[in-house]
Amino acid sequence: MLAAIDLDDTVFDFQRAWERTAFQVLGHARCVRALTPSRRERYRLSASERAAVWAGFDWRYRDPLPGAVSAVRRLMQGGWTVFAVTAVPGHLRAEREAALAAAGIAMPVHCVGWRADKGSHLLHADLFVDDDPHHCERALELGVADVFWVGRTYPVQHECRARRVDTLEEAVSWLFSDDARLTAHAPAAASAGC
Repeated sequence: MLAAIDLDDTVFDFQRAWERTAFQVLGHARCVRALTPSRRERYRLSASERAAVWAGFDWRYRDPLPGAVSAVRRLMQGGWTVFAVTAVPGHLRAEREAALAAAGIAMPVHCVGWRADKGSHLLHADLFVDDDPHHCERALELGVADVFWVGRTYPVQHECRARRVDTLEEAVSWLFSDDARLTAHAPAAASAGC
């Protein structure tokens, strides 16, 4: 079984790293004004301020979200082949792999580029977990069996057909639960006349 997992705001706390960098670069951290994926809207930063924060951002940041590392390990120990798929340029692959290694996780990282479609990396995946509902919708369109949307960084009212969870740990716990096994076998049982 093949699992594809996003990194930023799924495994690692990107928001915390961004805010820390903003404070280091700008000398202040603006409070969160609105729950939105747009950093421009969230922090009310000018274009030059955003550019300065991005220029100072270290992609080797090591802020795993609670339970994320153990969730990845649980998948691996459960027989899953796990890889990361992230919407950053390929030249950042080494930094992303270094962050995973520092957290004690060894898995391949596929970098698809800024705002790029992750679809080609999901064609054979059985599981996909991401914080971006658009990537989750794409995974569902491609027929990925289990898709989880870590919906903590997007507005709750955002439409997404994926199973909404608060953490990667919650997604993996559900996957290994009796509910998941019952759901996975329900169509087969129904067709067998049960």
